[in-house]
Amino acid sequence: MRAGICDMVAIASFLNLTLIVPELDKTSFWNDRSQFEDIFDVDHFISSLSDEVRILKALPHKQSGRVEMASLYSMPPVSWSNMTYYYDTVLPRIKKINKYEICLSWWKEKVINSRRKRKSGKCPLTPEETALALRALDIDPSIQIYIAAGDIYGGERRMESLRLAFPQIIKKETLLEASDLEPFRNHSNQMAALDYIVSLESDIFAPTYGGNMARVVEGHRRYLGFRTTIRLDRMLLVNLIDQYKKGRLSWDDFSQAVKTGHANRMGSPRPRLEIPGKPKEEDYFYNNPQECLPPISDKTKESVIHVTINGTIL
Repeated sequence: MRAGICDMVAIASFLNLTLIVPELDKTSFWNDRSQFEDIFDVDHFISSLSDEVRILKALPHKQSGRVEMASLYSMPPVSWSNMTYYYDTVLPRIKKINKYEICLSWWKEKVINSRRKRKSGKCPLTPEETALALRALDIDPSIQIYIAAGDIYGGERRMESLRLAFPQIIKKETLLEASDLEPFRNHSNQMAALDYIVSLESDIFAPTYGGNMARVVEGHRRYLGFRTTIRLDRMLLVNLIDQYKKGRLSWDDFSQAVKTGHANRMGSPRPRLEIPGKPKEEDYFYNNPQECLPPISDKTKESVIHVTINGTIL
């Protein structure tokens, strides 16, 4: 959602349009009635972007009435489009109709092969797989691990293997009193904002799944000085873990293979992979906003890292 807001700001600025403070999706996924101002500082949002785009807190009265009557023009933009699409296709329609509203269509239903998805690295790592990966990277077992998520599928039973390897596991519910969390109950967006802040400020960030939030946190940590972020290679890990469990790899060989595979995945500077015409296959902008970061020199290029890490890990 944060990335979507950034997209809309960039598009409005590029097309020289006035942006209305976004209304958060309340039904399709999060099932959260939180408003934009419950999570973000609206005045700061408007003032900090004043040199880039004009932002209004709400539509003028006449236009808000048209929204209620669903009489504003609506068009679903094409996914993975570059700025040329918005300039050549969207902007002429906006100029023609003058007033508009953009709606994003929801995902279509798909038949999912879970085994194939896991093998291709498209499933989150399980607590057991995460424990093996962190142990293989020589992460100190006394490290404090914050679980930046809601309830884990399978509950405490699934967490047992991770807890045995790394006993110092904490989460929002163990850090805060019930009374402190009460204002956030039934507000999953606000709960996610708490996780975002902790993820951003941790000594190490190690997402077990590359969702939008994990990508934005990674990019934000790069922006704040290339803070250590272990980009776990799920496709590599599930293959190595399966071989280790079947006895085809010793622990030492497994550990060395994991370290080698992650030597250049610790959050240090690197060029963003760009593939013209294939936006789905290139690196996501928000996890490596190269244009917003210091230039990459030979001295700052990513180097091999084999260390025992202490501190707080996500």
